[in-house]
Formats: sequence, C-alpha cells, structure tokens
Amino acid sequence: MNRWVFPIWTAWAVFLYMHGVLILCCTETVTSLSAVVLLFTPVMLFEWRATKKYTDLHPRSQGSAPSGRRRFYYLLCNVVMWAMFYGIFVVYILVKLRATPGFKVYWSFFLVNNFLMWRSVMGWAWVALAYWMVMYYLLAVRAGRFRLICAVFLPLAITTTIFIVQWKIGGAGAASDETILSQAGVVKIMDVGEVAQALLRDYPDNLTYLTPLGTGFKTRGEIKASNKVREVFYDEELNAVFAFYGGTYYAYGSTTIPAIVKKDLGTGEISYLLTEHNVRRVEMTGDSMFVAPWHDNHLYEISKKDLSIVRSIPVGGYVTPMLWEPMDMALDVNGKALYIATSMYPSIAVVDLEANRQVKVMPLYEPGTLSEGGWAWCISQSRETRLLYMVVATWQGRDISEIDPDSLKILRTQQWDLFSLTSMALTPEEDVLYCQSNVWDGLTKVRMKDFAIERVYEGERHARYLSLDPKRNVIYVLGYCSGKVFSIDLESGKRLWEIRVGGRPHGMHLDSQDRLWIHSMSGVFRIDLPSVWKDK
Repeated sequence: MNRWVFPIWTAWAVFLYMHGVLILCCTETVTSLSAVVLLFTPVMLFEWRATKKYTDLHPRSQGSAPSGRRRFYYLLCNVVMWAMFYGIFVVYILVKLRATPGFKVYWSFFLVNNFLMWRSVMGWAWVALAYWMVMYYLLAVRAGRFRLICAVFLPLAITTTIFIVQWKIGGAGAASDETILSQAGVVKIMDVGEVAQALLRDYPDNLTYLTPLGTGFKTRGEIKASNKVREVFYDEELNAVFAFYGGTYYAYGSTTIPAIVKKDLGTGEISYLLTEHNVRRVEMTGDSMFVAPWHDNHLYEISKKDLSIVRSIPVGGYVTPMLWEPMDMALDVNGKALYIATSMYPSIAVVDLEANRQVKVMPLYEPGTLSEGGWAWCISQSRETRLLYMVVATWQGRDISEIDPDSLKILRTQQWDLFSLTSMALTPEEDVLYCQSNVWDGLTKVRMKDFAIERVYEGERHARYLSLDPKRNVIYVLGYCSGKVFSIDLESGKRLWEIRVGGRPHGMHLDSQDRLWIHSMSGVFRIDLPSVWKDK
C-alpha cells in the first residue's frame, strides 16, 4: 500500500504547498520576492525525506540497493524539477502580479480550472484517468521510477492535451454534419468554409476591416477564417444571419480574422469585417450593432445593412490596451447609454450614445469596491427599475451584484459558492433570475427581491447561453462542453429533449418565428422548434 500511496501524496503535498504560497501572493499576504524564494526551503527539506523513503521502498529498482551517491542524484534531479516548477508557477507569477494585479484571480483558480478541464471532456475523463493510473502503477509503483513525473506532471500534461483537443476540435461536443443534420428540425445555414471562400474572393485588394473612422489598417499577421465562435443573431427584416468570431487565446497581432460575418439568406452573399481583436459580445439594436473588441480602445456602431462603420467612440483609457477586455455589453432600457463590463481589471464603463463619449467608469478592482481582479459579465437590466445585475467574479467569490445604473454604486452582492456564473436569464416578470454555475451542473433559480435560491435544476457546467421560452415554460441551455442544446421543464425540472449542435457552441438566439439559431465550431444551425416539440 505504501508503494501506491507514497508517491502521489508526497508529490501532491509539495504541489499544494506551492499553490498555497501562490494564494498568499494573490491575496498580497506575501509580497516580497526574497520571502517567496525563502519559502522554497521547506520543499527541499521535504523532498530530501521523500526521496530517501521512496528509494527505501524500491531498493532494487536500479538492480542493486541505492548508494548514498545515487540517492543524492535522485534528490538533485527532483529538487531541480521542483525549483523549475516553483520558479514558473510561483516566482514568475509574483513578478507578473506586481505589474498586472488583475491576473491574481486566474491563478488563484488554477486547481478549479484544471478540474473544469477534466470535466469538460465528459466520459473521456475516465479514459484519461485510467491512462494516468496505469502509467502511475507501471512506472512509479512497480518500477520505482519517475515519482514526480507520474504523480504530478503527467496529469498536468493530460490537462494540457485536453485543452488542446477542446481548442482545436471542440472536445467531447464535436460532431459531424451527418450526426447533427440527422436530428429533427435542424438545418445548417453556414460554416467557416463559406467564410474562407469569401476571403479568397476578396483577397487581397477588396478585404474589409474593422478600424476607427479616418484610419487605416495594416494587418500584422496571417489572415484566415476562424472556427472560434461567439454569438449569433437572426434579423427578420433583413432575412440575414450575423455570426461572430474571436479567440480568447489568440496571440495578439498574430492572426487577423473575419470577426463579424453577415450572410444574406435570400442571396447567399457573405460580407464581413476583419480584425485582429477578439469580439466577445455584441449588442444588437434596430438598424445597427455595437461592438467593443478586446485590446482596441474603441466602441463601434456598425450598420446591419452593409456592415459599414457608422461611428467609433473612444473607450477604456484607464488601463493599457492589452488589458482592455470587454466581456459583455448592454444597451440601457432608455436607449441613451451603453454599459460595458470588462475582465482582468473588472470594471463597468458607461458610454453616452448621444454625446458620443465615455462618461463614467467604475473600477471594481479598486479599494472601496470589490478591490480585486477578475471579470465582470452576464449583464441583465430591469426594465422597471433600470437596476443592473451582473456577475463580478473575484478571489472572494461574488456570484452576482446589483448595481445602480446612474451612480454605478454596488447596492448588494451575493455569494452562493457557485465558483462564478457563465450565463444568466431574467424572466419577463423580472421576479426570477436563472443562473448557471461555471463548475457545477446546477442551474439555480434565484428570487430577485432577496437573492434567495428557490430551486436548483440540472443544467450543465460552463454553459454559455440560457434562453427562456415562456410559451412552453421551459429554459433552453446551450452546453459548451457537451456540444448540445437541451430544454428543461421549469415545473417538473425534467430535461425534455437534447440536440447535438457541434463542439464548443457559444451563441444562441430565439427568434419570434419559434426558431433557435445556434453557433458552434461546426457552423451556424437553425432549429425549428415546432418540429422538435412535435414528438415530445
């Protein structure tokens, strides 16, 4: 039993100790670089004991009993390995935190994010776990070698592989067109191949770019169509679908993509706007749309008719462009102002659309507010009171905040230990808010008057979109990990049906003609709900 347990507990004890030191840095309990370096001493002492014990458990793993010199070499290799990891995982991050304190919430959630990665591949996580255990047994337990690699670095490598699979092909949710289109009511409207053809049609002289009025654009990287999808909307008056693209982890300046794409469903013509910035959220209005790309200190109003830029308004300015990351936007119910929620240095910016300027900013990371880095998103606004409701995720874990739209004062916050939320939906009566957890499958029904939890449904962790269907008393959940859209009956709590839509779906729009529009890595799909519900 010692041979099974000893390698993993000793390695993870050191890893968790390092993570604890990182937490101390993130919470500014420890800020001295020399103190952090000194805190590596317990690792060396612990590793000396662990190496001696491990070699005693495997006296003939090298063909003979280990000598003192051989033990010293084992210890030296292990300490160097830990020192490299500590230097990257703790010391380097401390240096980065001094320049960019907003990063601290991401690193403090390191283990949570790794857990989420494994859960994202659904049943394949058991295959990955089995592979890890087999390699751990053969090498660390039976052969008496590679204790640290098998116990810690192999599962981290598997996590990295899972991330790459998610990023490249969509993970467990990936599905072929044949599988998706064999389901009742599903029609494919567009995919990234059509967008690529439009680029070839216009290359190189007729390409159109998203850039501030009166300025030019010189691309610094490769121009290509992207399958890293964002939102989708259908405009009934124009009979056109608008699809948006943008990758969180694109290297800034390395890739220029058609981030805003329009397809005329009458003629089949595709038009687009190129940018090297991530367009994460869009606010649609009657004749135009508002876009606030990452790292570009401008808010753009774009005509729906021809994708021409109506106006560009300077925004941000209180952080460097590299830290300007708009996560969500919302048009005020009076139509005169636009709210922008950002990440890294979470803040709320207010843009006066009549004055064409940013008029107010509430930096939520400053003392007197939430005082921490993180992200703000999922904006909902009451049409009756104009109060704003949004997720402001920090180290301390605020799941939701209520904010005055004029003063931007935080009126109340609530924490339910949901590890942040990824989507919300406010009922038309504005008495209930549905909230999807980032880490757990629970879809929480929250009473607005006191933020009390009334009920928890089985949704899907990290789901990127919720849409209420009052006519059928159901809520549609867009599963980012499973690649499915499914309906939940709000009375019985049962999942009534589910439809596969492709890997990493991000956008969903319920139109007035009783159709769902879905945007996934497989393309844009229309789901005719009467056909789906007919047999249910």
